[in-house]
Amino acid sequence: MTQKIGIIIQARVGSTRLPNKVLTDISGSPLLKHVVKRCEESEVDQIIIATSINKENDSLEEFCIQNNYPFFRGSENNVLNRFYETAKKFRLDIIIRITGDCPLISPEVINLLIKKFKENDLDYVSNAAKRSFPRGLDCEIFSFNALEKAHNLAKEEKDFEHVTPFIYGNPNLFKIGHLLAEKKLNHSEIRLCVDTLNDLKLIKEIYKNLYSGDTIPIDSVINFLLKNPNLIEINKEEEIFQQTQNLEQNINQKIQENKEIILRPVNSEDIDFLFDLRNKKYVYEPSINPNPITYQEHLNWISPIINDTNKKRLLFVVIAKGEKTGQIRFDILDKNVSEVSISFLKEHHGAGIANFALKKGIDIMKKLGVTKILAEIFENNISSIKFFEKHGFTFLKDITSNLKLYEFLIKNEMKIGNKIINENSPTLIVAELSANHNQDLDIAIKTIKSAKAAGADAIKIQTYTPDTMTIDCNKEFFQINQGTLWDGENLYSLYKKAYTPWGWHETLKKITEELGMLFFSTPFDKTSVDFLENLKVPCYKIASFEITDLPLIKYVASKGKPIIISTGIAKLEEIEDAINVCKKEGNDQIILLKCTSSYPAPLEESNLKNILYLKEKFNTIIGLSDHTLGISAPLTAVALGAKIIEKHFIIDKKIGGPDSEFSLEPLEFEKMVKGIRGIEKLLGKKEYQFTEKMNKGRKFSRSIFAVKNIIKGDLFNEENIRIIRPGDGLAPKNIYNILGKKAKKDIDYGTPLSWDLIEN
Repeated sequence: MTQKIGIIIQARVGSTRLPNKVLTDISGSPLLKHVVKRCEESEVDQIIIATSINKENDSLEEFCIQNNYPFFRGSENNVLNRFYETAKKFRLDIIIRITGDCPLISPEVINLLIKKFKENDLDYVSNAAKRSFPRGLDCEIFSFNALEKAHNLAKEEKDFEHVTPFIYGNPNLFKIGHLLAEKKLNHSEIRLCVDTLNDLKLIKEIYKNLYSGDTIPIDSVINFLLKNPNLIEINKEEEIFQQTQNLEQNINQKIQENKEIILRPVNSEDIDFLFDLRNKKYVYEPSINPNPITYQEHLNWISPIINDTNKKRLLFVVIAKGEKTGQIRFDILDKNVSEVSISFLKEHHGAGIANFALKKGIDIMKKLGVTKILAEIFENNISSIKFFEKHGFTFLKDITSNLKLYEFLIKNEMKIGNKIINENSPTLIVAELSANHNQDLDIAIKTIKSAKAAGADAIKIQTYTPDTMTIDCNKEFFQINQGTLWDGENLYSLYKKAYTPWGWHETLKKITEELGMLFFSTPFDKTSVDFLENLKVPCYKIASFEITDLPLIKYVASKGKPIIISTGIAKLEEIEDAINVCKKEGNDQIILLKCTSSYPAPLEESNLKNILYLKEKFNTIIGLSDHTLGISAPLTAVALGAKIIEKHFIIDKKIGGPDSEFSLEPLEFEKMVKGIRGIEKLLGKKEYQFTEKMNKGRKFSRSIFAVKNIIKGDLFNEENIRIIRPGDGLAPKNIYNILGKKAKKDIDYGTPLSWDLIEN
């Protein structure tokens, strides 16, 4: 049977170093169009562009529609899932992965890759793992079976971010091959991808000289550059930096895995080491650290830190393999802002230790509630600027003529299974199974499948037995009589009807995960936690009525997994207690759910504005556990910033059960999901974005035009120039700088003004 081969081009417009690069014009066409055109000349059956669901990529979707390119939109951060869903949708048997920033990708190389893959019956082949080809010809090929196995088995964040690390990192599971370049293409020193302005400059120069409408052969590109070595120098620095960065990342990963680096608070034994570090050995350039300090000045500085009298300064010595290598310091400027300083002995530069130290330091700041970290950097300290930029710091302002201020914003972000949850991620929609199975396993399974069809991202159950919850006693203490659906029953009998048999858990988890959803539970005692740990659930939910059970919360937190806590019955100090217990266990992966513990909950008791208060008060991710009738509460909550929605789900209310009245049936649940996704599109991101649509709309804005024929030497005045539509001329704000100046040349009526028409 013939196998379908497809190229999936990974593309997005949100590059941090060169925004909108894939749609940047090169010789009259968007960069990505050149990529597709070159791929079309290879021996493949289909080409698909895979981008993310982030709103910023709407322009990329429009581009695909205009050019009749097949496309798929999936997760921003879980690129592995994006590729898996793309391959599944288009029924690909063999996948070639290419990134959308390679406008000189070679169809010849792609064909060689296919040949290597087929002739050797391999699961995976790359031409970049062992670098010999120029950067920008990178591609890898793998079977759908390998992709599916990676999708199902991968657990590490790096595996989700880069598609294939799980495959090539497990040669025991997959047959791995490498494609090496023959002599004519063996030029790994050449960089042909587009990641920076210099990269783009080089590519445009190549196209300017070699492009005539037909695909440029890659050997012609290489020959042209070898004859013009000055062109290779244009982006040589970027290639060297990239290689260094990759080396540092690899070293850093190994160090972290070996747990050979620690951050230790400074003590008296570190005084001389830090004096050396500050004064003698840590000097990139004399101008960066020009003024040596005296030993007494050093003692005056460090003593308050060691003696813990300076509560606003945290100083750590960085130890690698038992050796002091450097320091990282945080100055707490206010409740939410700190400033970082980091330095290392010269002999430890480039070892990846600084990467670990900064990441660990950021984690410490996050636990302290810091949301912004500042860094002051001298403008001539290029290596430090690149280091901090690599870690997400962005330029904020100039402090002095040679000192710059950079900032890093700490995001509330966590990962549950393969789902990233942060301010810009899709809302995690959880279908609560609870008691809506009526002790029938078949109903439970059908309910899970129905929830998937209705758009749920996760299934949550509850793990307890009547005996782990209470005792079988009919005394008045155990009777339910608070105006609920369950009045007239005692606690033991209710829980006997409602609990999910523990023998079902493994089956339900397997089915849920096979459907691509998360599966987790609410434990009610330590035995249920231990049971769920054996099942390897990705997170835990603490029910509203258990928020005061601090020993239980402490035990759950000790497992190191995200904890979702409902706040339905809690006082403010009880929420604080629960959070503090988690943090004392070293677990700051906390999500709070606004909850009204009434069943069903009246709308007037919902008080959803508390979502805003809780988010600000505790600086954490907020969601909603909803027991109201209908879907207005979840939709409102998402509009207010909720990132998790938990709603009881039932396959059919006619089957009855303890929770049936306030549960949603499939059609209403689906309506809720569609409403939430629509609200997410409306909300966009919490940042100002200048989109391509906005840019196109500027055509209808105002600008400065000549409204009379103007002769060279004439003065511009309010009679011969005006601010009118369209927006092709200089911006209106320039009018006062133009009036009274002379025309540099003759200007016809209806000509948009530009600076080349105006004498200085």
